[in-house]
Amino acid sequence: MAERQGAAAPGSPAAVAELLRSRAYLADRGLATAVYLGLTLDQPLLLEGEAGVGKTEVARTLADALGRCLVRLQCYEGIDASQALYEWDYPRQLLHLRAVTDTAADRDAADGAVNDLFGPRFLLERPLLAALRRGDGAVLLVDEIDRADDEFEAFLLELLSDFQITIPEIGTIAAGRPPLVVLTSNRTRELHDALKRRCLYHWIGYPELEREVEIVRLRAPGLPEPLVREVVAIVGRLLRERGVAVGPGQLVRYQAALTALDRTDVEDLYWAGRACLVTGHQDLPAYELAFAEHFLGTAGGPPSGSSPSGPDADGPGAAGQPPASLPTKRRDRLSPPDAEEGDRADAATVGETASSFEVLRHKSFPSITPGERATLDELLRRLRPGLPMRTTRRTRPSARGRQLDLRRSVRRSLRTEGELLGRHWRRRRRRHRTIVLLLDVSGSMTSYSRALLQFAYGLGRGGVPLEVFCFGTRLTRITGMLRLRDPDDALERAAATVVDWDGGTRIGESLRQFVRAWGRQGFVRQSVLLICSDGLERGEPALLGEQLERLSRLCHRIVWVNPLKGDPGFEPVSRGMRAALPYLDDLVAGDTFDSLAALAGRLGGDR
Repeated sequence: MAERQGAAAPGSPAAVAELLRSRAYLADRGLATAVYLGLTLDQPLLLEGEAGVGKTEVARTLADALGRCLVRLQCYEGIDASQALYEWDYPRQLLHLRAVTDTAADRDAADGAVNDLFGPRFLLERPLLAALRRGDGAVLLVDEIDRADDEFEAFLLELLSDFQITIPEIGTIAAGRPPLVVLTSNRTRELHDALKRRCLYHWIGYPELEREVEIVRLRAPGLPEPLVREVVAIVGRLLRERGVAVGPGQLVRYQAALTALDRTDVEDLYWAGRACLVTGHQDLPAYELAFAEHFLGTAGGPPSGSSPSGPDADGPGAAGQPPASLPTKRRDRLSPPDAEEGDRADAATVGETASSFEVLRHKSFPSITPGERATLDELLRRLRPGLPMRTTRRTRPSARGRQLDLRRSVRRSLRTEGELLGRHWRRRRRRHRTIVLLLDVSGSMTSYSRALLQFAYGLGRGGVPLEVFCFGTRLTRITGMLRLRDPDDALERAAATVVDWDGGTRIGESLRQFVRAWGRQGFVRQSVLLICSDGLERGEPALLGEQLERLSRLCHRIVWVNPLKGDPGFEPVSRGMRAALPYLDDLVAGDTFDSLAALAGRLGGDR
């Protein structure tokens, strides 16, 4: 890293804000004051906030504005002092020692060369040492400190107290004036109070609408003001309200993408937003709802003189296909009032669909009309679950870990004539847990069976290992049918295979069949078992409790999905539910799309 000539520190918080603004970073009064105090008092600055709100950018902008060298330390699980401070270049030391030993004329010369081995020539400088040596000519960025271990946090606290270190072979290295230190945290874990007390603290949250518009103007100039406000609104008011974490940086990237595309084309607006604002398939339904609601004007209507247009709320799923009703003609969200009437009619139709989409999310399955059934089926098929993981006993090679890979380490030492200069590690593998779904298709579940079957099909398309069984008075495995690509064909074959559809309910007997036939299979052990039933058992409740007790020893987790739980006055008083409750890890509702979507999202929390 090259030395840079530093600029004079600003003399007030207002000067800090203006300095950052000159580098296209818009700081509020609180952040400007915290930075000013950090520069004036030589205190570290701890910035916390959600990912993507601009914490790291503060350090980058300060280094650029002050003419200082940016030294970045990226924290991760398992980082230690040697990786952050300094290391000795052992391979070069060994080669140097052998070369000197072979060529030295006398013993004194060889001894002198050996003494030079632990000198600056063979010292590998890591970020913390580099920042100490540069002193106030550097900005030290310790990024994502919450990902480091407690031991490294304690070491960092000691370093920030004195801004000096001692290398036994060289001596003490201290900073004449300490560098400006910026620590960032995404709050994946709580930091120790001692470290917080050592630092000046500032929380960076999502900006308000007007400030976010101004940030975009600074970062992506050239876009029309109305379009900037439309995009900021879809992010701040709709996506974040639906739980999708979108930072200002992603928003600026979306605006930059629109400058490279045709912003009068609704398909370009949609796909650019999906690429820039969505970070996982679990966010797709929220994004499609937000896009349809805002750009179609279904929430409060579009601005005067505009022609709403956008994709259908039944937008693309994991298959990556565009929404079926996405208009193919170009329509400007900010189009003049004399837009074609035909285009307006098409957009209005799509808007009605988007509005009904939102209504269906909260509508109970028995109250779904035949005309709404196809839309609901598509919604359920597009659900993608979180992926439950488990740690296996098998290990794999890893750059870091706790278990030494002796075989690889010894094999590597053969390159250096038996000297063990580098160590290799192994860590335990992680695999997806299997989800086992048992669907009650008896007569009392008629209003819910079709929706739950669509839910099962969506889980299978989400990439998670899945086994599906239907039961009424007997158990039927339908996993193979749900693997078909065409959903209608898959569900038709599954329905034809189940012979006791709309019949009686013998949950205990069906679970006994499952345990006997599949309980010792590999996929059952350590799986997540979902039982979708209203719990109205016609058989012996004692048998149901006995089988669930056996399954509780085999499965990692048992979740009972009861559609009746969606009723505010629900109490598990039926014989079947009373027998099952002691062995359940969770009892959840399953009577609406939102309840099943919440269940799909919670599956990823099983570890």
